[in-house]
Amino acid sequence: MQVFSIRDIENLTGIKAHTIRIWEQRYQLMRPTRKPGNHRIYDNEDLKFLLRISALYHRGHKISRIAQSSAEELSKLILEAQATDGSYLVYINQLLDSAMDFDTVKFEKIIDASLEQYGFVRSIQYVLFPLLIKIGLLWLTNHVVPAQEHFASNIIMKRISVAIENLRTNQYNDEPHVVLFTPLNEFHELPILMMHYLLKERGIKSIYFGSNVSIESLQAYCSKYSVSHFYTHVITHLQKQEPEEFVAEMSAMFPQQQIIISGITMQSIQRDFVNVHLISGELYMQSFMDYILKVALL
Repeated sequence: MQVFSIRDIENLTGIKAHTIRIWEQRYQLMRPTRKPGNHRIYDNEDLKFLLRISALYHRGHKISRIAQSSAEELSKLILEAQATDGSYLVYINQLLDSAMDFDTVKFEKIIDASLEQYGFVRSIQYVLFPLLIKIGLLWLTNHVVPAQEHFASNIIMKRISVAIENLRTNQYNDEPHVVLFTPLNEFHELPILMMHYLLKERGIKSIYFGSNVSIESLQAYCSKYSVSHFYTHVITHLQKQEPEEFVAEMSAMFPQQQIIISGITMQSIQRDFVNVHLISGELYMQSFMDYILKVALL
């Protein structure tokens, strides 16, 4: 059985641990198991139940009413409720609930609702990417199996790929020419796939190499084509090379190109490199496009 601490529940639902404790005492919402030392532990069903409560609570429903509702009534309220501004967390939690159950139909419907309300780019940036970060956290702490991460990411990748195909633009600016890739041992390609969409949408030429790409492959391409920028996003720790060593090698191998890097693994880099632009923070997609568009307009 997978178990969660109350802090895990807080991080995943967006409901403060103190609030959860009060709800348990006042409304008898659930009775978590107690570990030695009287610490609460929760199982998968507890998490899914609290995700559903969170979906309603963050939409403005009163907890007193939620507590009196049956499971069927909760499901009906969630289906009937209309998302309001600032309700990204509602969609994230509903998607997480669906991913844990491998419920494809429900997962797709929630994505459709988010797309209808927020549009494609905002849904990716504020709903779907944060969802994958939460699933990744669960996976790293052994609370979900890798299959659940693959389930969610594959559906999202298909959505982005279809959106890229539907753009169908052949009009490109002369500069810049961006190569998108992830390095060896990095298989999370959703961030660079989304950048591919944004660049194509703006008429900026980008070549998509995908994940797990060697520096030799990049060199082979550059020997035949003019490249102005490389972009990579690194989430996992590189197995045979420290992040700073990878950046130093890229900088030395491609002195004529600008190298743009983002991702949690790269935030630890301390050295400055003349031709490396490090993007940090949750809004890295916007930061990336601001930088590229500035270059394109020079």
